[in-house]
Amino acid sequence: IRDNLVNSNKTNRCDGIEVNVNRATNYAGEDAFIDNVAGSSDVPVTFTADILNNSVLNLGGSADGVDINVGNNTILYINVKENTVVDVGDEGLTLDTFGPKVQVKGVFSDNYFSTTGAKGARKDKDGNLDEDGSTDGMSFTLSELIDGTTVKNDKVDLDFDLIIKNNTFIADTQDLAGTNEKPNKAEGIKITAGEGLDSDIVGDIKLNASILNNSVKTRAGPGFKIALLEKCKNINLTSEISILDNNFEKYNNDNEAGELYTTLKDIG
Repeated sequence: IRDNLVNSNKTNRCDGIEVNVNRATNYAGEDAFIDNVAGSSDVPVTFTADILNNSVLNLGGSADGVDINVGNNTILYINVKENTVVDVGDEGLTLDTFGPKVQVKGVFSDNYFSTTGAKGARKDKDGNLDEDGSTDGMSFTLSELIDGTTVKNDKVDLDFDLIIKNNTFIADTQDLAGTNEKPNKAEGIKITAGEGLDSDIVGDIKLNASILNNSVKTRAGPGFKIALLEKCKNINLTSEISILDNNFEKYNNDNEAGELYTTLKDIG
C-alpha cells in the first residue's frame, strides 16, 4: 500500500490500513463515521483482526500507517505483527477507543514504523496552519472524552491488555513536526487512558501493558509517554505496566516552528 496522491494543501488523510468497529457519534463525536448509519451496538460485539506482513509506504499529509478505532460495546482481539510502515505523515500506528465499555487485547510485535512529521507542516482547506503536530510512532488513546459527548450516566468499565515488543519506532524523520508548533508531540510511543472521563457512577479502568525490547528514536519528543486519568472523576484505575529492555535515542534537534531548536527534551 503506497504513494498517496498529495493535493496542494497536503490534507490527504487516506490511511494505509484501517480497522473500525462500532464507530458512532454517541461517544465518538466528530470522529465517528460521517454517515451516522453504523451506530454502536446495544450488546457486546467481538471482533478479531490480524494485520500481518504488510508494507505501507510513502503516505503523506496526515495519513496513518495503521488506524484502529474501537467504539462502545466492543471486545477487540488484535494482532499486528511483522509490518513495515515507512514515511507516513501522521502516526505509524494509532488505536483510539470511544465509550465507557470497551475491551482490547492486543499484541504489537516485530514491526517497523517511521513517520515523516508531515502532519505538523500541513495546512487545512482554508490555508490555515495545522494545530496538531502529532506524528507519533505509535499512539494509543484509550477512551478519552470527545468534545460533544458525555459519559455522565454511564458506568465506565474499560479493560486493556497490551503487549508491545520487538518493534522499531522512528518519529519525525523529515524534521517537519515542528513546522507550525513545537515538535515535542512527535513521540515514539504514547499511551493515554481515561482522559476527561467524568461519570456520576463510579467506574473502573484496567490497564495491563508490557513494553519490551523496542527501539525508539525521536527528534524532540519523548521516547515514551504515558498519561493516566487526566481530568477524571469517579474512575478507579488498576494497572500493571512493565517497561523493560527498550532503547531510546534522540537523533537530531534541528528546527521548531522555523527557528533553530536547541533545547534537548527528556527522553521520556
